[in-house]
Amino acid sequence: MLLRVQSGNKLGTTGFFRNRPLLEAMVECLQGLGKPTVRVLFHASSIGAEVYSFLIHATLTLGQRPGPKIKCFASDIEAGFLDRAREGIFPIDVLSRLRGEERLFFKVLNKKLVRVHDPIREAVSFLPPADFVTFAAADDFDMVVVLDALLHVVADDQARAIAAIARYNSGFLVASGFHMDRIKADVTAAGYHPVVARIEHIHKGWKDRLALPRGYVVPGVTHHSPALPPFAIVADFEYKFCALFAKEGVPHALATDEVYADLLAS
Repeated sequence: MLLRVQSGNKLGTTGFFRNRPLLEAMVECLQGLGKPTVRVLFHASSIGAEVYSFLIHATLTLGQRPGPKIKCFASDIEAGFLDRAREGIFPIDVLSRLRGEERLFFKVLNKKLVRVHDPIREAVSFLPPADFVTFAAADDFDMVVVLDALLHVVADDQARAIAAIARYNSGFLVASGFHMDRIKADVTAAGYHPVVARIEHIHKGWKDRLALPRGYVVPGVTHHSPALPPFAIVADFEYKFCALFAKEGVPHALATDEVYADLLAS
């Protein structure tokens, strides 16, 4: 179930567990850093569904094997979205998208609403409202998540945002929607390279976006189509179809499929 949200003149689409393969890869990348504590920043966090999905998945995953302590931070340009995220209250219909163990992290309030359990909500530090393009941080983050926020800015601002993020991110950038014709130049200039492992599996996880008609945009909201083409081995596919980018030299635990390794080596 996707959640259509509005606060003031800001519109957005979010949801719980939209792409489990991506969540799995994110947690494993953080494990691969070998740090006792990792810091993860979610930009454009909307009403919190994505960050809570990540924390629930990480809790379930790391409860079964050793892993780092995760400190999560979240921001959004719209204060109203952040207020709703802090409350952690959602329509009861969101449970329909969850698996059995995942539902245990929600409390049913009534016939219409559920609330994310306190330990998960309290694990997120919500930052003041901020524009992710111009956001500056004194502290370093091991992972910065923008998901499809880059679709909501013009191409030049995509480059500005990625360059700015690179200054306070020493590990991974998670960007699932962007100006495809610019992404290689923008991430390369900022010192990132694509994490090709599971690239096709993660891409196919965006079922809602793959179902959109080609060229679909929301006038005044998106500056590039959120619709995704089917995965294909085309020029620069490792950038255009990627969602996980790593700073040069950063280790991760994901093994690249031999097929893609051979393609990139050729």
